[in-house]
Parts: sequence; C-alpha cells; structure tokens
Amino acid sequence: MSFLKSVLVYSKQVIRCQSLDFFHYQELTSEDFTPPKHFNSVFLYGNLKALKALTGKRFNLITDYLEHGLCFTETIESARTMGYVNRPLIKNIYTFGNRRKEVIEGYLKRNGLKGRKVNAIGPYILGASNFYDKDKLDEIKSKYGKILLVYPCHSFENNNVSYDADYLIEEIGKIRDGFDSVFLCLYWKDIKQSPELVELYKKAGFYIVCNGHRSDPYFLSRQKDLIQLSDLMLTNGIGTHIGYSVCMKKPVWFVKQPMHYVDDKKKSVEIHKSVIEAEDRIQKAFGDFSFEITKEQVELVEEYWGTWKRD
Repeated sequence: MSFLKSVLVYSKQVIRCQSLDFFHYQELTSEDFTPPKHFNSVFLYGNLKALKALTGKRFNLITDYLEHGLCFTETIESARTMGYVNRPLIKNIYTFGNRRKEVIEGYLKRNGLKGRKVNAIGPYILGASNFYDKDKLDEIKSKYGKILLVYPCHSFENNNVSYDADYLIEEIGKIRDGFDSVFLCLYWKDIKQSPELVELYKKAGFYIVCNGHRSDPYFLSRQKDLIQLSDLMLTNGIGTHIGYSVCMKKPVWFVKQPMHYVDDKKKSVEIHKSVIEAEDRIQKAFGDFSFEITKEQVELVEEYWGTWKRD
C-alpha cells in the first residue's frame, strides 16, 4: 500500500470511530485499523495529542520519535525495531519516565547517535482529552454507580496470551459485592480473536468495554473516561493502565496469575527477566485489595511512568 493510500485509509477509519464510545466494542474492533505507512509506532493510541498537551510542542513526524507504550525492559529493542530512534533526522525522543530515558540515552551513546534529546514527559494519559464531557460522564456514573474496572492481561502484536479466566472471575467475585457494576475492558485483538472469552465474561455479568484499536487516536480518551468513571481498577497483567490509574487517583489491585505467551506460529515466548522483576515489584506494591494509594505505589509508578503534577 502506498503512503498516500495508507493515509486515506487511516483517515476513513478515524472518521468511522470518532463517535464510538467504549461500550461499542464490536464496532470498534470490526475492521482493521491501519496507521499511515512508515509511521505505525507514533500513531498509536492517540499519544500524539497527549504529547502536545503535556509539552506544548507540536510533534514533527520527521524529527521526533515517541515511544508508543511503557517498556519494562532494560533493552532498546522495541524502539530500534520500530526503526525510529536511529533515523538520521531524529532530534527529539519522548518517553515516560527517567528510568526509560536513561536506557535510551545509554543506547544512543553506545552507538554514537549524537544530536538527539531524550525527554521524559510522565504518564501520557494526563495529556489526553476526555472522550465525553462532564455532563455525559456524570450521566454514565449515575446509571452504573460504583464501578470496578477490570483490565485483563492482553495479547499484542505477533504474540497471544492465555490465562485461567475462570480464576480471574473468582477473584473479581471476592470484591464484587462492594460495587454496583463491573466494567471489563478487553484489548481489541482479544475481542477479535477470542469471542469465547467475550461471552464468558458477559455470562459472568460484566459490562464489556474497549478503548478501541491501538491505531485509533481516541483510544487514550476512551481509556481516560473509563478510569475516571471507575472507583477501583483490578488487573492481572502489568501495563500502562496501572500507572495511569494511580496518577488519576484511582486505587489498583493486582491479581497475579500464570500467563502463557505464544507467537503467531504457536511457539512459546520467553518473558524478559526485567519484565518478570517489574511484575514482582508491582505484585508486592499492589497485591493487596485496598482503596488506599500508598506512598510505595506512587514511588513505583514515578520510577516507570514518570512524575506528574499533583493537587
């Protein structure tokens, strides 16, 4: 597909999805959502709009690079694979926190890539606009009451995850009586490839919601609404959603359980040691059910997600 055609296809999908909220999980994931050719990484999740709000600077597709997600590893593979960090014209690199900033700076220094500034801008979601205005959010909150938001571990590009969903439902059941509604947010890929999982969670009485396709520029806005509407977030997988919840003053309960990852050829995927170490730290900090956000939790989030202004 040519670059021009890829831009037109992307624009068509943006128009199609801009009025679909998080309840429209089927429509949000019914079609492939392809970002413009050669710029797949920086067009993910609607991060570009958040970046502008956080930095006051307009993103330049030629000279700027934005890491699309939080990386728990101590390696640079994700950025290098995307093909941006080492492009000749790159001048500015944006990421979450200082921990990742130091990893990237070390890579640049070792490879003689000069003239590049690495910027840690904190949790991207704080720069995102809401999908709905306050009146609509108040209306939804009034209808669904006290909300438990659940983020199950999800598959990602070229890798699929499996886990004991019945066990997760049992864990949710332990605290379910304390909430009026359970919103279970599934990733676009799992909705498309695992309809049986969707039905299992629906039969458990959960409301299925979705942030949208990863290439949807309104992904982060839908996620911001969901976290804002929630009273507590429960998850069995590490990811951006944990830090996003904490920086938005929403408590998190992390339920650890075995995960099995396979690639598209059904071959087991080995999890990087630093990811396992990060999961252990998150388990220690968030492993107990509580509505309190502790100092330890905030410090851990700041280390990986970066700092933010707090009231």
